[in-house]
Amino acid sequence: MTDRSNLWKALGPGILVACAAVGGSHLVWSTRAGAEFGWSLLWLVLLANALKFPFFLYGQRYTAATGESLLAGYKRLGIGYVWIFLAVNILTGTTTSRA
Repeated sequence: MTDRSNLWKALGPGILVACAAVGGSHLVWSTRAGAEFGWSLLWLVLLANALKFPFFLYGQRYTAATGESLLAGYKRLGIGYVWIFLAVNILTGTTTSRA
């Protein structure tokens, strides 16, 4: 029983990162973009993944090493970082959720 419990503890963060990286909208929009543009936007997909991978990697490493959330880490740096975090999330959330 302990082995199975440890397995779920190890898989949990990986599943969360995978869900955050892929997301439901990517499954819908990637097929539509592929149908409309073919392979011409492959460079953009590779660039986007290359840019966002370090944030997912080091964000996970930070939380695992310190035991605090990223938001708590930003707050410790200063309230300005929290506001920047909020602004980036609002901007990306509203620009990528159009139908």
